[in-house]
Amino acid sequence: MRRTTTAFGAVAVLAGLIAGGFAPQATAAAGPCGGMATAVTQVAKPSGPALLTPYPAEATSATNVYGFSENLGTPFYASTWQTGGLTPAHRIFHPTTNDFGWFLEGSAGLASALASGYVDQGTNFFVAAQADAQCTV
Repeated sequence: MRRTTTAFGAVAVLAGLIAGGFAPQATAAAGPCGGMATAVTQVAKPSGPALLTPYPAEATSATNVYGFSENLGTPFYASTWQTGGLTPAHRIFHPTTNDFGWFLEGSAGLASALASGYVDQGTNFFVAAQADAQCTV
């Protein structure tokens, strides 16, 4: 399977986000991870970009309408609302390459992606910006 591997490709960015604090699962009731109970689904095109979404209807539409036929499961959990200790994760999209990416609000990566022609689609979900002992991997 091949995925888009541009400098800001979804798979590469996702790996960096998980390493940078996107907790694969939030099991604690307190702290920043306590509010991260929404499963984020990843779907992908067989030879193209991947899409992360906390919204099941969006994943279904991406599959049925746009050809994101590979369900890659739930790589992590997030929150769909702002709560203490969580940082907005912005979804970006490149209109020429049809590539998606995700960056934390205010990050150098987000600024660089926008300067490279990506469009900020706004906050997609909220995550812990740093690893937290209350989040389990």
